[in-house]
Amino acid sequence: MERERLFWSQGLRVAGVDEAGRGAVAGPIVAAAVVLNPASAQLNLWKQVDDSKRLKPDIRCQFAEAIGHHVVAWSVATVAPRAIDRIGIDRANQLAMERALQDLGAGTFDVVLSDWIRRWPLNLDAAPAAEQHRIKKGDARHVSIAAASILAKVHRDALMDRLHDRFPAFGFGRNRGYLTATHAAELAAQGPCTEHRMSFKPLADEQPLLSSIEE
Repeated sequence: MERERLFWSQGLRVAGVDEAGRGAVAGPIVAAAVVLNPASAQLNLWKQVDDSKRLKPDIRCQFAEAIGHHVVAWSVATVAPRAIDRIGIDRANQLAMERALQDLGAGTFDVVLSDWIRRWPLNLDAAPAAEQHRIKKGDARHVSIAAASILAKVHRDALMDRLHDRFPAFGFGRNRGYLTATHAAELAAQGPCTEHRMSFKPLADEQPLLSSIEE
């Protein structure tokens, strides 16, 4: 939390932002933004928060609930598969982060700490003068980014669980939209559903949506 403390000592409010689902072939990309509360900096919670990919699902869910109780503000935003196909994953990644930060509201942050993304900087109408920093492996180095990564992952997992109920054959509740062997086999057997990203390989090489797949 060293960088956050440095900004806090200057009277600046810090927002961390990260995404989940960039590499999946189905489902949305999800971004979360979090403004930590300096008054809660001593909580043991922040010593345990880590990159969401390093945490077990049940621990992530516990942390997500706790984070929501100990921050100044938080928000989650999504970009749907069809939009990803239309604008590309790099712009979709950027757009999801922009939306999450915008949803925090004007006057809630002065500095943005972001995990590394290709399209930069972020366009922030809510805070056009905000100082922006993108950091390689930021979700493993800065608590505010790690907290955002947890919220994004937990929210996206919940969305994929709901998609699993609609399209059980693809196993979204297990693979979260990523291309596992079982997922690939099901795609080969019956083609994609409406939640697949048709611009992603191997889907980009396949035929359009099959009428046998119901929305």
